[in-house]
Amino acid sequence: MEELLVIKEVAEYFKVTPDTIRKWIKKGKLRAIKVGKNWRVTVKDLERFVESGSSRMDIAENQENTKKKITK
Repeated sequence: MEELLVIKEVAEYFKVTPDTIRKWIKKGKLRAIKVGKNWRVTVKDLERFVESGSSRMDIAENQENTKKKITK
């Protein structure tokens, strides 16, 4: 069985909040599996996400949105 990561672990890897990871999952950008009430991400799906380059664009977008919130 493949290793499953919790949202917090994925967030720490990308240095973003768990809410950001949940948004990526909800938008279909990052594949995840629902286990009970919690989401899990396989290492394989995390690697695909990184290799696709989506992570860099989404992190940059997240940082830009955070800056906009701070300056308001």
